[in-house]
Amino acid sequence: MVADSTSQETLFVVSERSGQIYTPVSHETDVAAVDVVEQKLHLINTLGYLAGASMRSGLVRAGQDVLNDRYGDEASKVVTGAENQRVILIKKAKHSFARATGHFTLVDSGLTTETDARRLTTAMFSDFLKKYYGPRHHEALHDYRLQLESEVDSLIASHDSESSISMFNRQNGVRNHRSDNSVHVIVDYGEELEELGTRGRLEAILGDPRAGFIPTTNNEKNQIVSWLDYLDDPEKPLGIINQLREVFVRAQRPSKKGRSLGVKYGVRAVESIAWEVGDYLQSASLDLANLQSLRTSVDQDQRPTLSLYDDLHKSGSDEQGDSPEELFGQDTNGLLTYIQWLDIKEFMEKGNWPGPVASPIVGTEDPPRSLRPKFDSSPGKRKTIFDQYHRPDITEEFKAHIISRAKTITFRDIRSNIDDCISNSERRLDFHNRRFTELAEYDDGPSSPVREAVNTIQEKLKSTDAVA
Repeated sequence: MVADSTSQETLFVVSERSGQIYTPVSHETDVAAVDVVEQKLHLINTLGYLAGASMRSGLVRAGQDVLNDRYGDEASKVVTGAENQRVILIKKAKHSFARATGHFTLVDSGLTTETDARRLTTAMFSDFLKKYYGPRHHEALHDYRLQLESEVDSLIASHDSESSISMFNRQNGVRNHRSDNSVHVIVDYGEELEELGTRGRLEAILGDPRAGFIPTTNNEKNQIVSWLDYLDDPEKPLGIINQLREVFVRAQRPSKKGRSLGVKYGVRAVESIAWEVGDYLQSASLDLANLQSLRTSVDQDQRPTLSLYDDLHKSGSDEQGDSPEELFGQDTNGLLTYIQWLDIKEFMEKGNWPGPVASPIVGTEDPPRSLRPKFDSSPGKRKTIFDQYHRPDITEEFKAHIISRAKTITFRDIRSNIDDCISNSERRLDFHNRRFTELAEYDDGPSSPVREAVNTIQEKLKSTDAVA
């Protein structure tokens, strides 16, 4: 039930129209915020109240002749009852809207007064009415309500799946991302992990329903394995937040030469993870958009045996001298991501692949570590990790490999599995979006550089429509 008193917490939230039920997650934090699923459900209920109020408003405006024909002597009572009900529904809509905007949460937290919160909520509700209340806005209201219901379904599914799996693993001692017959290695993401080997880690990530996708670099692979293990560790009740706290502490330890690093290096280490997660989000989003574009291009040509190279390759190009963009045009990035996915799958299945380096997930840092200043704790993004397929300075060896692969892939081939490749990118985007949401809640120590990084990443994603 939804509590009416501002001093009571919401036990669970129900969409009165769709029947969607959600129990908000309780966070031990000083930040006044409304759970995102709870917010959407309150907005769904707000729209439902407004739809009912709009219908009754239409009855009031129908005209006396129409009302007399329909209701006879009862017309005046019907109109009065409709108007009374309309007022009640508007009040319910405003109350539900206030819950969605965090009105009561802000007041209870002491961050604002009831008067100021009411003034802000009233102004926001007025703008909301202009967009979704009344017969002229019926279609907009309907579309927005369907959108919110779809988003709630997706969020509840991902939340329930990840939470329930992690809880089961903790209770039953399941640590799929460790191996009993392996050595300990230190990674940059927290405590020691047991090395499964590259193929083992890739298979563990793909087989874990909380992830279920194939990462694109060794760096991303190791980060994901670390995250999943933290989610399974019964001694780490806060999951990723526990990891970030350990990174914060570990980075402050003296260097091998005895140099004292201090708190600023702990902050820098967490900030660095934020930038990396932002890169994963950006990469997954762009991959998804480019793959969808490639699928559209392939669907427009019904010649099943036509190779991608023959269709996309510009005649007269020098294969060894031209960039992939010059060779393949606007669908280059989708093609690169698709070939990358095929290569990593082959590597996982066979232990080898036809490429020019040991593994298709070998990454490269720009700028390389040798050119970056040591013991620099200043804030800001310092590097980008590229895979070999999308690096701006793609090597001649990889270019030749991509051309060779493109010549073997027909339109029939790609139509048979492009949807699987797209689903892989969708799951990758969803997983990193969840990690970024958790990272944004981190507030240990002097965390302003981390928050600034998070804000910068969010703005970048918004400006490029990177996250829907």
